[in-house]
Amino acid sequence: MILNTDYYKYLLVVEDCGSIRQAAELLHMKQQNLSSMIRNIEHYYDITIFERSPKGVHVTEDGAFFLKEARALLEIADRMESPYLYPSKQYYSQIVDSVDIYCSGIIGSHTLVSVMNQFRERFPYVSVNFLTRSKADMIKAQEQDIKAVSLLITANTMEQLEIELPENLVLQPFVRMPIFAATTEDNPQAQQLAVIPMQELLKKKLVLFSQVELEENFIYELLCKHGKPSIQHVVDNVTIFLDLLWQNHLWTACTSQQAQQNNLRAIPFQEECRAQAYILYHKDAAEDIVMKNLLKLLSQCSYGREKA
Repeated sequence: MILNTDYYKYLLVVEDCGSIRQAAELLHMKQQNLSSMIRNIEHYYDITIFERSPKGVHVTEDGAFFLKEARALLEIADRMESPYLYPSKQYYSQIVDSVDIYCSGIIGSHTLVSVMNQFRERFPYVSVNFLTRSKADMIKAQEQDIKAVSLLITANTMEQLEIELPENLVLQPFVRMPIFAATTEDNPQAQQLAVIPMQELLKKKLVLFSQVELEENFIYELLCKHGKPSIQHVVDNVTIFLDLLWQNHLWTACTSQQAQQNNLRAIPFQEECRAQAYILYHKDAAEDIVMKNLLKLLSQCSYGREKA
């Protein structure tokens, strides 16, 4: 039995999620197919990797060893697929170029910084520009430019997005981000709250941070799926956004990392509440050595824990 290296990645996602159902959703697979794949691998190696229970799965002692070796194999496979490492390809590292990364909202900075550090090691003379664009502007730019990649955050499904895309663009999942209600630490309304129902947040006075049109803001999309939010302000200036929150005890919704960076209290929703980020790029980008490596590094982030 020869295993596709993607199978190892799928197993690691199951481990991180602690749930086959959640992993299948994250990987855009049918749960039945993922379960069948796991059973086939366990049967082939004559081990049990995951113990199943109504609450999810946990890794067995054999499974822990197997997944440790799987990570090591994936690291070797990744290095073997990196052409800049081969002696005859060392000239790739001398490429002088420029790449644009478009963002429709705030991606966890720790994720991108890690990717950029690895990319910089491979291509020290390639500059990377981070630019905020609306979804419509992203699609328009990507249709013409193979030297660009977009990180699109949305509450919509992959199937819904693909309907809007031209045939020469490729869409793939990036990271999933849990979304929290957030307010100031001294807000008396939040002192006793361990969780908050979405409907309760919708009734509160909200301020949203948005650098794109409100209708294309992924937080706004997410809130509107549950009802009509009571939005008092929409701002694209971080200082004003925080001043409104602190001085008026307003509320917002964001990732836990955004809350932590701005000294806000993040409160989990009673319901499951997550936004999905996607990688969007021109199909010819895979033929360019610089873009091929950048896309590979970004794709590696797609298999792992949800990013807050």
